[in-house]
Amino acid sequence: ATIFQGQATISSGEDLFMTGTTKNGIRRGLLAFTFNKDDFPNDAQVECTEIRLHVAPSDHSVKVPEINLHRITSAWETSGSNRLTNLNGGAANQHDATWTHADYPRSTWQEQGGDFADDIVATKFAAGDIHSFGNT
Repeated sequence: ATIFQGQATISSGEDLFMTGTTKNGIRRGLLAFTFNKDDFPNDAQVECTEIRLHVAPSDHSVKVPEINLHRITSAWETSGSNRLTNLNGGAANQHDATWTHADYPRSTWQEQGGDFADDIVATKFAAGDIHSFGNT
């Protein structure tokens, strides 16, 4: 999902997300990974994960910025029904995350822009269009 600075009722779904700063403000991407207890054997232990992101700059004259991953500290939702088009999302539906809401319109973030740990889990600088965050 993507949340948009200052936009309490705008969101985008789960197929594509945007991060960084545009002329319209900060765009923050939210990623979630859901695992069921049946996804792994009972005695399995996850020791390492890797996240790969494909970067598609909207303006090729602008350098792709450093990307930092933080752990989100509050539960959030997305209905998955809004698509990101150009730099914009759509009207938030029930259960979408927005800049002010973790689950629109029921629950708000403690801090606008999402609740996340200050510690950076992983950082990647612009290096082509694939960003790989190993051992996160």
